[in-house]
Amino acid sequence: MKKALRFMCLLIAAILLSSCTQSYNPDTTQGAGEAQGTEIPEMSSGEDTTVKEAGETFESSKDRYGVLKYSQIDESDREPMSAEFVDTYLKNGVELNSTESAVCIVTVLDINVDWCRYETGAPVPVKVRIDRIIGKNSSFALNEGDTVTLKEHDNWMKTDDGYEITFFDGVIPLSELGGRHVLYIIGAADETKEYYSSNYNWNDLEYIAIPMTASVDKNGNLIDPEIYEKTGFPDDVRECSETLIARYLKND
Repeated sequence: MKKALRFMCLLIAAILLSSCTQSYNPDTTQGAGEAQGTEIPEMSSGEDTTVKEAGETFESSKDRYGVLKYSQIDESDREPMSAEFVDTYLKNGVELNSTESAVCIVTVLDINVDWCRYETGAPVPVKVRIDRIIGKNSSFALNEGDTVTLKEHDNWMKTDDGYEITFFDGVIPLSELGGRHVLYIIGAADETKEYYSSNYNWNDLEYIAIPMTASVDKNGNLIDPEIYEKTGFPDDVRECSETLIARYLKND
């Protein structure tokens, strides 16, 4: 329980601090845990890569964005990811966080890469639909069925054949259109809103997102069955993801 409490507090602190950092060039982030950068192939099993849900049609991410590569930045002093965080939040979320916050099941509707360039990485606005609210505090203003554009905790950089996604080793990128996730959502701080308004003309930023699971289809199956290996997610991130997928996303 204490581990989960520490994890929640550190998550909130990490978001508020790192949200105000300059966008960076992944080429300059050489380090011990970096450069997993492997190519993601077409979805396996030979099925149509179009995901259909709730009357909407999504292009596959590969069709839309070309080749996606992942680069991981080592963050050895981070607090381990744990499914206990969700349990703790459901019991103590209101007391621990006075700003808007919730744990939700969402579907990714759009990933806006308009700011991405060859030279530098950039945060991308990700539009999601809230399919189900697992738990929220009293100030959380969104409802099930709402769509909202969120800031996630990684950077995208344009390449000759697609995009490279750079992320810290405790973070799961939102990179699959039509993918479903368990997502921790928190209201953006005023200084975060001001930074993104000034640097990216992002004037409507209201929420920050932390994905707790890898991307799954409507039946709770991984869209890319080899995603854990291709991204190099640490064991704790994978275990947290698998636990929450089994609990909340399998045949939801």
